[in-house]
Amino acid sequence: MKWLQGIILFLLFVSLVTAHEHQVFKIGNKTYSFVIGSLNEPVVVEDKSGIDLRVKEVKNQSGNLSEIPMEGLEKSLKVEVIAGNERQEWSIQAVYGSPGSYKNTIYFSKAIPIAYHLFGSIESVPFDVTFECNMEGMNHGDSDNNSVKIAERVTRLSKSGSFGCPKDQEKFVFPEKNSYQYWFNAIALAGLILSILALRKH
Repeated sequence: MKWLQGIILFLLFVSLVTAHEHQVFKIGNKTYSFVIGSLNEPVVVEDKSGIDLRVKEVKNQSGNLSEIPMEGLEKSLKVEVIAGNERQEWSIQAVYGSPGSYKNTIYFSKAIPIAYHLFGSIESVPFDVTFECNMEGMNHGDSDNNSVKIAERVTRLSKSGSFGCPKDQEKFVFPEKNSYQYWFNAIALAGLILSILALRKH
């Protein structure tokens, strides 16, 4: 039990350096750390984003906790991206030069709650878990250290942090909101005036 508590405290400390959600699972007879969120947080509508996933096995070696990056999961895991009533399945791609890290690229078109549904297997153990964004944005304060049985051989040991949902561009435009729309309208109006003048000449 002390070893388990040590793992949770160790991984909660590690998770504080990220703006993602952090969950610890016992899968089969092993313990794994999952850090998940979106690329380029905060996520802004029509900007480049997508799933950002890091998976490591947690080991206790002579009383010292260590994390070993899990490689090759792009072959056994997939992600279903959920946005409202819409769903689309994506593969995950291993990040070159960063063992245990995976991603894909998505341009979200709406400011809407999203979820990443990971499914497949981890070392031959079936894994099926959904991670939902937080409408209030990234949050390091919330944590839940209660064990939750997910499946026959999968138990969530802890959960902390969160990742934000996509937000409208207007909240991040500077110095003037909708400036791009203003110039588009101005150009359209100028074109209309020139057309009218041309017709009058004829």
